Amino acid sequence: MTGRNFPATERNEGNLALLTFTRNCAEAARVAVFMRPRADRLTASWAQALTFAVVAALIPTAIDVARIGVGGQFAQSSLPEFAFGFAVVTATAVALALIGRATDDLARLAVLLFGVALVIDAAVLAVYYIAYFVHPQIRRLPAIGYLYYRLPAAWLALAALLAAVRLLEIPPARRVAALVVCTLFMGLPLSAYHERSLWIPADNDENEGDASRGSPAGEETLYGEAALLDRELAAIQPGRPGIADLYFIGVAGYAHQDVFRKEVQWVAKMFDERFDAQGRSIQLVNNARTLKISPVASSTSLARALKRVGEVMNTDEDLLFLFLSTHGSEDHRLALDFRPLELKDVDPGSLRAMLDASGIKNRVIVVSACYSGGFIDALRDDHTLVITASAADRNSFGCSNDADFTYFGKAYFNDALQQTYSFEEAFRSALPLIAAREKENGYDASDPRIAMGSAIAPLLQNYARERVAAAKARASAPAHE
Repeated sequence: MTGRNFPATERNEGNLALLTFTRNCAEAARVAVFMRPRADRLTASWAQALTFAVVAALIPTAIDVARIGVGGQFAQSSLPEFAFGFAVVTATAVALALIGRATDDLARLAVLLFGVALVIDAAVLAVYYIAYFVHPQIRRLPAIGYLYYRLPAAWLALAALLAAVRLLEIPPARRVAALVVCTLFMGLPLSAYHERSLWIPADNDENEGDASRGSPAGEETLYGEAALLDRELAAIQPGRPGIADLYFIGVAGYAHQDVFRKEVQWVAKMFDERFDAQGRSIQLVNNARTLKISPVASSTSLARALKRVGEVMNTDEDLLFLFLSTHGSEDHRLALDFRPLELKDVDPGSLRAMLDASGIKNRVIVVSACYSGGFIDALRDDHTLVITASAADRNSFGCSNDADFTYFGKAYFNDALQQTYSFEEAFRSALPLIAAREKENGYDASDPRIAMGSAIAPLLQNYARERVAAAKARASAPAHE
């Protein structure tokens, strides 16, 4: 069977489009290194701008397909962030054209900006690939951790500013406005984290059920969320008199990276099995996979979960273990993010207010997030143990779709707490594991923190001894056929 013979006109059109794309790429490469754009070498076409945008957006996905293989899966929930760069560059081009009073050149400017974005993205990804997979010495440089986010955004914003000033001949009086646009419309938004790939490892966790990766704003989900939360809260069992029961609340706050969901689900299962929390645990999860399984993690659902636990537990002898895993900000706010829902972040003061309102007395609170050390002062008291994955001014690491745990979560829960029933001892054991992994990957130390209340310390010691005794009793009990 012979191959299809395309008409000559189709072949010519295809060759012309490729030649145009190649010439625009070459001009964009010049502008990316801050050379003056040559308007006569640019083909102004919105089709070309869209081609640049699609190619740039598909590069990270193509890399992940090659790295993960065809056994991965399409990440539908990442589509909004996938399109984020297109919206940012388009808005910047429009604003600059208005400032330069040259809307006739908008298509040419858009082609140039999208082309520069493609060139910069390709260059940065090449360095990132070399650093992490080819050259171990480059990989250890601390600057590599910031290269992927901050440098490309600043580079693109500066190149866009110079290109617009030169191409549109923006007069000096309006150049400050152009600088503001490039910074606010492009530099700052693109320097923050956003998921850039539509291909992630296949996930076959047992506790996913058959929930679809849909939108939290779907009608069925919106109307079913309250009933789901009520059902989960009603299932929490009361404390047993004379027994120090542990109640577990796990919060996976950020919907657009699966690591937080995976971490909370694994820790909840471990607490059910190792700390006898079965029937006294609840997971609040922001993730499209778990919409029909776990209530959404919001300030409201967290406050209600804490209130329910406070109502059914024996406050003098029982214990709350609250675990929050998400992104954190420099101003000490924990992200509760499940777009398009508008959820309030959690700050130290609001979390303390929820805990106090619940009436829960004995508290172990573990916060796994960047800058989480900023929660210690607000949460500490005599009846509370607070553990954070980082100091108040430090990042923590390991939040990616590829991971089952963050660095802190792996060391503390998966490694250390599997070997002891002491939450404090597990923290001490986890510290060198975290430090070694951070050093291996060239990151600055996260410097995890701990604050132990004087009244809860003996209670936790007794609780650890009781768990050890229970484990020995189970081990020595005769097996039943």
